[in-house]
Amino acid sequence: MIDEPATQGPRWSFGDRVNRVDESMMIAGELREAIDGERYVVFNPADSLEVGTAPLGTPADARTAVDAAERAGEKWRAVSVKERARLLETAVDAVASECDGLSQLLTAEQGKPLHEARAEVLSFIQRMRVFARIARGNADGHVPLVSAVPSRRSATASDTRPVVGLVAWNYPVGLAAKKVGPNLLAGRAVVLKPALTTPLTTLRLVQLMNHAGLPEGVLNCVTGRGDVIGKALVADSRVGRIHLSGSDQTGTSVARNVRSNFPEMILELAGSDPMVVCADADIAAAATAATVGRFKNAGQACIAVKRLYVDRDIYPEFVARLRDEVSRLEPGDGRIETVPPRIRMGPLHTGAQRERVEAQLFDALESGASLIIGGSRPAKAALCSGYFLDPTVVAHGPTSSRLLTEEVFGPVLPVVKTSGLDDAITKANQSTWDLNASIWTRDQTVIDTARASLKCRSLWVNRLPFGFEPGDKVERTTALSQSH
Repeated sequence: MIDEPATQGPRWSFGDRVNRVDESMMIAGELREAIDGERYVVFNPADSLEVGTAPLGTPADARTAVDAAERAGEKWRAVSVKERARLLETAVDAVASECDGLSQLLTAEQGKPLHEARAEVLSFIQRMRVFARIARGNADGHVPLVSAVPSRRSATASDTRPVVGLVAWNYPVGLAAKKVGPNLLAGRAVVLKPALTTPLTTLRLVQLMNHAGLPEGVLNCVTGRGDVIGKALVADSRVGRIHLSGSDQTGTSVARNVRSNFPEMILELAGSDPMVVCADADIAAAATAATVGRFKNAGQACIAVKRLYVDRDIYPEFVARLRDEVSRLEPGDGRIETVPPRIRMGPLHTGAQRERVEAQLFDALESGASLIIGGSRPAKAALCSGYFLDPTVVAHGPTSSRLLTEEVFGPVLPVVKTSGLDDAITKANQSTWDLNASIWTRDQTVIDTARASLKCRSLWVNRLPFGFEPGDKVERTTALSQSH
């Protein structure tokens, strides 16, 4: 008999800020503690208070999880694609039934506002359901939009070796979808390893899916330090695929630690996306998009707008409109709603993350950049114990500024005045990253030029990879893209 999801483990209540959430790892369909019994505390970045605890896994726990996935792989591969899809959809239904609780727990451990957390949980649910529909149309359950190496499909179509999914802290639920759905549907068992600071919602989600009927060992989740349990997972010679969302530094570490079994590696790393606003752009729409694109999740997204290039003919009007939009953002605890027209912006995730962004900002200011808005920590006493930073826009920074040469993972947006399209493209291309870019114009010729000349893998025209307004539902096209 399958237990009802609501009875499994502690449930998070939005109004309950006293009781901690103590979650366990999920290995071979069972709740597990770390082999040595160690646990660690997860803190809320909005107030530095304890949210709960999670097991501090060891290399032995990593091996146990891979053992379980390896045993489950052969049996899971023998299950029909139709049945895999059905079981996955049933598991996702269990997640959907706990959407509110998962959203509240995600806000508590990650810091993002509740409406953003809910949108992230809903995007996980939507993506998984879309993946299931796509997989039903393929004999092997393959979801082609997710594979980074389509030419290897014939070599990996019958591969049952375990998959390791390493999930970053900025979107711990949303980023898990591509690690879980496509691999389970293709008949491969998964071991998830969430970031050290955001394990609780992922653990709860994996428990719900297991209790809803996924075969034991098909979906496992282990927690702990990346340089301990994460390193052990990627170094295990039985692992056939490693799918990471994280920093360039983490990607380098993963590549350094893999063994000679040559697992397929899908690495989704850093970005510094430019946004080019032309003289004929819809200024209101572009300013709103720039605000959401930069400050959603307090700017902590690889596909956030990180560099803004605005034509000189509209620069004064655009900057004034942008300042008005940004002034509506109010830093604060994501569990507490604002009063419209104010919009909640949460804290940075850690103190170290805030200090890094502040150092990048100070570098620009010392180099001659000027503040348009923000630039400091909020003065409210209630926010002093959290990692808050006022939403910030700066202008006139030199091209050598760290704000323009490094990835800025926080709520600071540099605005650069340009003398025309060629100048904007030249400046936008002065970056080591080439993930996404967007251009805002009504001129098809300009769009064609940008498509041919901007250094990026995806060009978005008069829109971004996510909605213009906080809390927008994730569209299907976004759900299947490299979002977050």
